[in-house]
Amino acid sequence: LDAIRHGTGAILKLTRLILEEARRRFPDSWQDVLPAPVKLATWVGYDRDGRNDIGWRDVIRHRLIEKQFRLAFYADELKAIAPAGDAGKRLADKLAAVLAHTEKGLELFSVDDESPEVIAAAADHLTSEAPGRITSIAPLLALIDETIAEADDDAKLALISLKAMVKNFGFGAGEIHFRLNASQIRNAARSVLNLVSDHDLFGRRALERVQEAIETTRPVSVNFASLAIEKSSASRLMIAMAQIFKHIDADQPIRLLIAECENPVTVLACIYLARQFGIDDKVDVCPLFETAKALDRSRRILDVLLGQEVYKDYANGRGRVAIQAGFSDAGRFMGQIPATLAIER
Repeated sequence: LDAIRHGTGAILKLTRLILEEARRRFPDSWQDVLPAPVKLATWVGYDRDGRNDIGWRDVIRHRLIEKQFRLAFYADELKAIAPAGDAGKRLADKLAAVLAHTEKGLELFSVDDESPEVIAAAADHLTSEAPGRITSIAPLLALIDETIAEADDDAKLALISLKAMVKNFGFGAGEIHFRLNASQIRNAARSVLNLVSDHDLFGRRALERVQEAIETTRPVSVNFASLAIEKSSASRLMIAMAQIFKHIDADQPIRLLIAECENPVTVLACIYLARQFGIDDKVDVCPLFETAKALDRSRRILDVLLGQEVYKDYANGRGRVAIQAGFSDAGRFMGQIPATLAIER
């Protein structure tokens, strides 16, 4: 969080510089610009690949810590701007109420007690209507616009910079990157897709099964009780993401990294699981090409994916295709020999 705080401060300075230049060049339209020069992301507390020390309550608690962190940042920036007028006061009051509600939720989810009563109390706080309960940035953006309308030119620039930060970060310290292993995804989807072995995962039959599952599945309703009883790691993570979207931050997308992803069916199976829990429109399913086999197959995997109508529909809905390459296993499997030779030279 300290690192992200420094990064956020730098992005805010850059945003203001961009707006200053826009004001100089485009005096009639600069207020319509909302710069997004750099994104920050984190998987700290969200990496579930081979980890059993991060439970679902930890995931919710971490996300509330991030929401508290980001709301406090917005409140401090607004205080530094000190805009005059009633709208500025309403915005400050709203931020204070949302921050207080978030801090109470964090306190409840930090209780070291797995009893149903404690979990129910924490869940009830997040799900019950209250003045400080907001899950979308829309009310804050509307109040910022009202404050901008009342402000002088210099305060306008600072407020538009703040609006850009709210738009880009939402209620998160950075974009969340969850990570699961490909085997965890396949295990969760295996019974539905009737997958027999990894040898099937490039075949037409497996592709047809997963496409049919995506096309025909309908979202199921889940809640915090579902989290407590679900046994599958992948399904539990999907439910946790659904709860984050419903009760903490509805606007910030989540990237789901599939570690050791070596075939296209695993990606489609992950999209199927996301659709099953009603979050496929907000989750970027991201194959992580890190093993030697995955990097060797990566072009073929993408060729196959982009040939499937269900994947193209998904990608068009998200507006992006997410891939990552060269993380931990890439160094372990491919980098050691050339690195050793380079060191020796």
